[in-house]
Amino acid sequence: MRKSPSALRRCDRFRGLRQSRARRPQFGHNDQPGRPGRSTDLATEFPANLRRYVNEARAAGVKPVLVTPLTRRMFKNGVLQDNLGPWAETTKRIAAEMDVPVVDLHALSSAAIQAMGPTAANEMAPRPPSAPVAAAASAGTSIPGSTGVTATEVNDPPPVAGMAQPKLSFDYTHLGGHGADYFATMVTAALALAVPDLRPLLIP
Repeated sequence: MRKSPSALRRCDRFRGLRQSRARRPQFGHNDQPGRPGRSTDLATEFPANLRRYVNEARAAGVKPVLVTPLTRRMFKNGVLQDNLGPWAETTKRIAAEMDVPVVDLHALSSAAIQAMGPTAANEMAPRPPSAPVAAAASAGTSIPGSTGVTATEVNDPPPVAGMAQPKLSFDYTHLGGHGADYFATMVTAALALAVPDLRPLLIP
């Protein structure tokens, strides 16, 4: 959230959302410590940036809806290891302070991932886990997602000249097609409850 102080004003996608008059920012993952150039201070910068996004959205005639961060999917002894709770709580606090609707994706996704367990949760990633990672999940505890993965497994086929090339791998944060569909459905249902006026624009 640090890199784009006026991202809402400059983003074409944001301007395009004026038709629905809603903007749904969700932050937290890259704001955590350990991401040079991206991380923000939880006590000062993170809430200040959320307030700025809310104010910029309102100035642009768009209704902001804050979304708490999607949980990561790491387990220890069968229990989901939550490290995004403080960012979720700060998001909810700013939403209440500024009278902004909020979708508590963190709570919803944490409950869902805990219920499905580590093996099913691994299916949400962009790529399947390696054999050692899958075996560890079966035993209830996550190990580093790169364990047992070779460089050729992490990278897509050779890039096309002049075009960007995604690097898809197994991890406990990002989503593949199955994960994206699963959580998009979750957010859609929660958004319909948080902002009933958007229901005609939402597809279950």
